[in-house]
Formats: sequence, C-alpha cells, structure tokens
Amino acid sequence: MFNRLGQVGAHPMNVALRRRSAATISPHRCHSPRLPIGALTLALSGAALLASPPALADERRPTEQQIIQRLTPPPPKPLTRSLTRNLKVEEVPPPKIDLEVNFEFNSADLTGDARSVLDSLGRALQHPQLAGARIRIAGHTDGKGSDEYNLKLSERRAAAVAEYLVRQHRLEVIRLAVEGHGKRKLLFPSQPDNPLNRRVEVANLGEKKQ
Repeated sequence: MFNRLGQVGAHPMNVALRRRSAATISPHRCHSPRLPIGALTLALSGAALLASPPALADERRPTEQQIIQRLTPPPPKPLTRSLTRNLKVEEVPPPKIDLEVNFEFNSADLTGDARSVLDSLGRALQHPQLAGARIRIAGHTDGKGSDEYNLKLSERRAAAVAEYLVRQHRLEVIRLAVEGHGKRKLLFPSQPDNPLNRRVEVANLGEKKQ
C-alpha cells in the first residue's frame, strides 16, 4: 500500500514488525550491568599491572654473562699530549649491579632462590675478566623497622652472601669487602616500604693488591 508521497502505508504486517523490533531493542534489555566505579578501577589497574613487563625485577636476577658485562669496567680513554698538562683525574664510580637475594624473614638465612642467584654471581666472579677484581658486597633493607636494626640485619646478610661465595665457589676472602647500609640508601626514597629497596649491591673495586 502506498500513500500520496509514494511511501509504504501503515500495513498491519508492517506495524507488527515495527512493534516486534522495538521490543527486541528495548533499552532495558540491551544495557549491560554497570560495575561500581571502585571495582572498575581495580580491574583496570590489575590489568595494567599484568600487562606491564617486570623489567626491574628481571634485571635483579641476571645471568652469569649479564653479571660479567655489568661488572667489567669500560676501557680507559687514551690521553693525548695536550691533555696531560694540568691533568685532572676524574673519579669514575665502580661498575656495580643490584641483585635480588632473598632471605628468610628477619634473618640472614639464604633461601633456595637466593642460592641460585649467588651461583650465577660466583661463576661470574671466577671468569677471567673478573678473576682479579676486588668485590664489594653491600646489603640494603627497606624502610620498615628501626635504623639500628636494619643496619645490623643488612651487615649480617652481606656477610652471609660473602660466606656463601667463599664456601661454595672458592673465592678468596681477601677479594671480598662487606658492608651494610640498612635503610640509609633506599632505591626509592619516596617509597620506603617498596620491596625493591631490599637488595644486595655488588661492585667491582678494581684489581686486588698483590
């Protein structure tokens, strides 16, 4: 049926189809249930954490070869004749690397996971590129607890690392210097409770004295 403008008229079948379509796309049926804002935020933040790669955590569990690369000092720059006049020797910080060495809670007892990390370190320190180097082992804690307690705990943990390297990898005691800094040198000062503040820092101090 057509009206004067050439459009389809209100045929009973057309009216029925329109009513059925309107019922199918009713707003009460097509809206998905709303999540509370807090739940939505938590879900999004959780997804972001899962999606972000744990780059820093991976760097703290390096392979033997990565440890060798990080602790090998760069070659010295050659001095020209013009540079030897009024020569100023610039102090270069020693090569170092932070390791994730886990201990039992509130103790200096190494976990099995920590021994795996220290085995990589022990093999690296026996490599020809590092075999003659003096090594500083410094323990660091997070910001929880008192300064005195954390200082002593970090010293005990650094000593435990050195003892393991001497006992299991036959490193010379004279090569190893042990320090504890407690919570005085946090990696993230604005986040004192961040677990990444807990670490063992290993530095190459140069060739050992004969």
